[in-house]
Order: sequence, then structure tokens, then C-alpha cells
Amino acid sequence: MAEVVVDETELNALVAGKKLLEQINNDPRTRPLLTRAIKAHYPNTRTDEDVAAEVAKPYIEEVRQTKAQLEEMFGKMAARDQYEQERQTLSQLDQSFSRLKKTYGYNDEGIDKIKALMIDRSIPDPDAAAALFERQNPKPTEARSSWEPDAWDFKDNAVEVDVAGLFADPEKWADREVGRVLVDIRSNQDS
Repeated sequence: MAEVVVDETELNALVAGKKLLEQINNDPRTRPLLTRAIKAHYPNTRTDEDVAAEVAKPYIEEVRQTKAQLEEMFGKMAARDQYEQERQTLSQLDQSFSRLKKTYGYNDEGIDKIKALMIDRSIPDPDAAAALFERQNPKPTEARSSWEPDAWDFKDNAVEVDVAGLFADPEKWADREVGRVLVDIRSNQDS
């Protein structure tokens, strides 16, 4: 090998440069920067990152496939859980509406009105909606006449009615009853 003569200053610069390059190459924080810089100037150079990417590629692909399968499985499980919850809720609603029909005597029209009330007022409970419906739509009270008997007991009637006279001569009976009613009214006005 031929002998090359190098100036001392140049030799010191080359030694310092070699030392700096070794420091950068041996430090795990700066080595990736050095390899990227070398790759930028010499694109065909294989770096540690290139080797690691080649080795990891099949494993990364397997992880991606596993992740996709897990996401699909979790999506199906969530959809199944949601379907089951909706089915259970609808079953409970159907049971509640059936109970309203059987226990409280609602017909289909009444159930439809309760459903509409549930939607309008955002009431999730059919029993609560039925209670509100009944409060808003009370059943009419049946006012009974004071003279009306509780039963068709012609023999022992609580109100004294001449049943035999009614059937014998209805017009004569009606005239007598009108007379009695007028006497009762007049006697109540005098008191």
C-alpha cells in the first residue's frame, strides 16, 4: 500500500469526524437520525429500520387480520346484545299492554291512545301512561235516581210502586203517579 502523507490538521479533523460518527452511530437516540440521513443520500442502503420492517411485516399483517376479526366479532356481539335488549323491551311492553287489557279492560283503541300518549310525553312505562290517560279521561260517574230500585224485585220493592195497578190500567196509574209527584213537590216547596 502506498504511503499517503496527510497534514496534521487534516488528520485531526478526520479523527474527530470518525469519533463523532462513532458517537452518533452508537447512541440509540441518534442512530435512527444517522441512518435516515445516509438513506437520503444513498437510497439503496439497507438500514436497521428496513431490516426490522421486513422481519415485522408478516407479524404486523397477522396482527391487523386479528384486529379486523376481533372488531367484526365485537361488532356482532354488540349488535346481538342490542337486538336482545330491544327484543326484551318489546316483550315487556307487550306483556304490559296485555295486562292493561286483561286487568283494566282496555280495548285496542284505548291501548293505541296510551301508546300515542307514551310517544307524545316520552313516557317509557305503559302503566304510568295508563294512569295519566285515566287521569286525563276519567270514567263518567253514573248518577242514580233516588227512587230507582237496586233490583227488579216487584214484590218487595224499596219504593212503593203499585205494580199491579200499572199493569191493570197504565193510564190511570200514570195519572195517580203524576198527582203524587206534584204533591211531593208542593210539600217540599212549603218546607
